[in-house]
Amino acid sequence: MIYSISYLEVEIAARGQAAEIIAGHAQTVCLQEISRTNRFVAMNRKEMEGPPLYAQELKNLLISPLDERQHEVLEVDEFANFSGELFVVTHIDVIPPEKENGAALVRQMCLDSRTEDGCLACNALTQVNRPNHMTVFENWLDREAQSTHAETDTIKAFREALTPLSGALYDERFYRLVN
Repeated sequence: MIYSISYLEVEIAARGQAAEIIAGHAQTVCLQEISRTNRFVAMNRKEMEGPPLYAQELKNLLISPLDERQHEVLEVDEFANFSGELFVVTHIDVIPPEKENGAALVRQMCLDSRTEDGCLACNALTQVNRPNHMTVFENWLDREAQSTHAETDTIKAFREALTPLSGALYDERFYRLVN
């Protein structure tokens, strides 16, 4: 299964319009960043060639080019029925020689996170053209559950093991579901 993930940044005044456009497309999950509300992540299963259908509709609203990336499954339980208050999207890049070790750490972190109170989903994807770049999607019941999770010994050990393998900063951002 291939997933298309698009990262969008639109004009502040156009964020409501952009949210409606993205969320209006069937089979597309639209997340809006909490701290910078003019940034979005749109995800859908890739079933067609070319840019996502909403790309042309958003063209005049964007303040930077649409960044679309193709991903394949690393560790996925379920992407349907998102219902929590908080979504976390984390980009994890490891140096190429450590991609297998990094992927194993991310996979295990997802499995461990799913057992925690308040975790509704934890899924990981790998970029098709850069297999050492991974994206983790988490859905939490609320901020308190996610904060508790971030301080567990399991996550501390994960971050400690991942750091020497990293090729870039650990990029974790918080979102809310639009659709």
